[in-house]
Amino acid sequence: MLKKILASFALFFFGISPIIGSAATYYDFSPDGWQNSRFDHSSATTVEQVFQTRHDIILQGVSLWVDNTGSGGSVTISVSNSLGQTLGSDTVSIGSIAESPEGTRIDAEFDDIEISNDSTYVLRISSSLPGLGIYFADTLFTFLTHNEAFISEFLLGKARIDGIDQDFTFKYALSGYPVGNESSSPSEEETPPATDVVINDAYVGSVGHNSATIYWTTNVASDSGLTARRQISPLYVVASAFDSTYEVSHGLTISGLTPNTLYFIDIFSTESSLGVSSFTIGLQTTSAPPADDPVDEEDPADDETPSDDPADDEGGGADEGEEVVVDDDGSFDYDFDEGDSEDSSPEPGLSVSKNGTVNVQFSSSGGSSHRIDVINKETGLLEQQYTLAPGDNSQDIPGLSDGEYSVAIYEEGENGLNRVAFGEFVLSFATNRSFGIYLIIGGAIVVSALGGFLIYKRKKLEKTGTA
Repeated sequence: MLKKILASFALFFFGISPIIGSAATYYDFSPDGWQNSRFDHSSATTVEQVFQTRHDIILQGVSLWVDNTGSGGSVTISVSNSLGQTLGSDTVSIGSIAESPEGTRIDAEFDDIEISNDSTYVLRISSSLPGLGIYFADTLFTFLTHNEAFISEFLLGKARIDGIDQDFTFKYALSGYPVGNESSSPSEEETPPATDVVINDAYVGSVGHNSATIYWTTNVASDSGLTARRQISPLYVVASAFDSTYEVSHGLTISGLTPNTLYFIDIFSTESSLGVSSFTIGLQTTSAPPADDPVDEEDPADDETPSDDPADDEGGGADEGEEVVVDDDGSFDYDFDEGDSEDSSPEPGLSVSKNGTVNVQFSSSGGSSHRIDVINKETGLLEQQYTLAPGDNSQDIPGLSDGEYSVAIYEEGENGLNRVAFGEFVLSFATNRSFGIYLIIGGAIVVSALGGFLIYKRKKLEKTGTA
């Protein structure tokens, strides 16, 4: 199965890279979750993030990654233009949030705000919480793709503390849709069909000495794939992973990596009629554990532990992995082996009641919450979604029209959602119900005709007897 992977090779000159996306309907910047630092919000008077986008967009939301070591409270996130005029603001309530390597995401929502790509904008983060921490990463050099002109030093974001620009950027994401493409904005009356696969919210869930787990979402149900390339030799794919299951929440582990090594992880999702979309994220594997230490459960060791000396990665030729031919646009083809697909998940129990409600049941350990996604296979779009409390393992799904559906069940893990069950079903209740109605009507017609015939015979006999 040949896949086209888009990659920005220029980034390997700058060390660990941020996530790089080419999604037309989502502008997203989020540094490697395992290379973050924490900024103490209470240490400054004004805390801001300056940004600029590549395209004119309608901004509908912003996400930040934070923690809160004290009691709960609120965080206000506002957007202003270069003249200081406030364009939108939202206040988010948060509780106590423990510190973590990647932080915890919070989301602010705005009424549509028009953002022009030739202007800079400021996110101001205001809060009186003394324990609020905001996560950031070092600012990288602005990278240029093929034949692309320099736009702005703020394209990848830059933090501004008490009016002074910093050499780091807060971890953030902007969501919206391009100006002039209002069909990308969801409609309450009708959801427009997807025109391409869009990858959102990609992040490193966990990383060990020889493996990493990556999570992301897509706007339409699609498959999942990862390739790994050493940043020191990005023309060679050294490892890959693939899952053929069509879903909108993706999580995949790629193994066979070398300890203490910088990698590009290329993320892709493909839908058969829409093509492939890709994303690239940079990370560094951890050092190999000592030989007498137990191996992390999430990081199974190979029979032979690779050397953790990055100098060993400088070899060339076939020892580097599978060489790929890079096109002028920075893309390459890679042939994934579907036989290695990691799509094995048990099927949930599915049943349909007389009123057309579908009941879903699955095995649960009882210690974690679960999420159920119901996807319309014809459109590839998420039809319904449910979140279940720990211990619940059954959910009724009403209101589905006739058609083919898939249902994916995820367990809330420490680092992301992990699929625990997957099934498909065809619903034809409305058709059967219509058939039943037609059967009743037909029966009524037959009974009426028979009754009319008997009445006719009786009257005829009465007339005969009178004569």
